[in-house]
Amino acid sequence: MLKEQIKTCFDNAANTYDSVAEIQRKSAKVLMDFLDDRKISSIIDIGCGTGNVSLELYKKYPDAEYTFCDISENMLRIAAEKFPKASKQICCDAENYEFDRSYDLAISNLSMQWFSEAEKFIERIKTHCKLLAFSTLLNTSFESYKKLFKFPPTFKYPTLDEILKITPQQYAIKRYAIELDNFFGVARYFKKLGACLKSHDNPSKLASKNSPIILEYDIFFAVV
Repeated sequence: MLKEQIKTCFDNAANTYDSVAEIQRKSAKVLMDFLDDRKISSIIDIGCGTGNVSLELYKKYPDAEYTFCDISENMLRIAAEKFPKASKQICCDAENYEFDRSYDLAISNLSMQWFSEAEKFIERIKTHCKLLAFSTLLNTSFESYKKLFKFPPTFKYPTLDEILKITPQQYAIKRYAIELDNFFGVARYFKKLGACLKSHDNPSKLASKNSPIILEYDIFFAVV
């Protein structure tokens, strides 16, 4: 049921995602810096969204074979339309999908925080790729938001200690922040991204919170 809600949110946000995905684009460029000069001829972009990661990869690997994987059909459609060459699309819940081939590179930018057990998925996808590069949110994300409201906007993100159990070859942590006018600006922002905003506060209480709100993204980058 939860994955169906996630799919619906991202399907509905496909046409607005790029207008607010500045941090996601910055994160994609950081992942590029993690890739060395090894030859890569096949790539799967897991949780590809509108294809921004693969567009960055294409600058480095224009001759590679690309596979887009996402839970949202609408996101996949836009990614394929934006991409300068033909690609294969897999519409699925990647966390529970049985991959039937291997790739030189599996890459995932800010999608694994939507998984129930990201660490188990990482161990499994490692058997289908020579190199895995990914980014995900840490539990310290959205600190200011959590001080104002009872729950963070999405899942319980992993702690640094939990995610380090995957023993990455290299990793980095970066913090990005954006300021929005008020709670309603935050709600619009997450809706455009496809993230499901959760709060147990009642509407009248939310309406009284008109001061600016900072959203902090603490992002863990790794190669395994």
